[in-house]
Amino acid sequence: MASEYKHRTTWVARVADPKRQMFLPTAPPQMPRKSKAAAPAPAPAPAKKRERLTEGPPESRAPGAVNIRDRENDYRGYIAPDGTCYNNMGDIIGYINVDTNEAGAITEEYLGCLKRGSWEDEMTCEDDMETVVGTLDRGKATLKNADGSTMCQMNGAGECKGNAGTYLGQFEPFDYHDLPVGFM
Repeated sequence: MASEYKHRTTWVARVADPKRQMFLPTAPPQMPRKSKAAAPAPAPAPAKKRERLTEGPPESRAPGAVNIRDRENDYRGYIAPDGTCYNNMGDIIGYINVDTNEAGAITEEYLGCLKRGSWEDEMTCEDDMETVVGTLDRGKATLKNADGSTMCQMNGAGECKGNAGTYLGQFEPFDYHDLPVGFM
């Protein structure tokens, strides 16, 4: 017995004979059966991709309509004779009441207006909280912010130029009577 112990303890480094373990058989993984009656669902029709218009629709050439072009002279939208504003996707984006010089959102939310100023050729721009945000000088065809800095100036061809004389875009056809509509 002394030969079984290598150290002074009673611990023995002997492993008992392993016993064979018996396991129950397991079933193979189950796969769902294919139904013969179910037909595959048809693929949905692809959605028609909307494209930007490069030229205005025929309605934009109606008498009284004003087309809007950006600084690269690309078509951006138009204002219909009744004051409805369209973008270059053909969506309605707002309304302008030409008689009262008021602007509204597509949700019919009031956005602001132009009111007669202290001089005959001057109009003040007010937002929805009746805060003066700018001034329109119809004689000089300029739009100034509340601080008096020139934001935009228009010429007889409907071209809008910024403070430093940079070309911003154009309203076509343009008449000086359309000036309030162009600046709204």
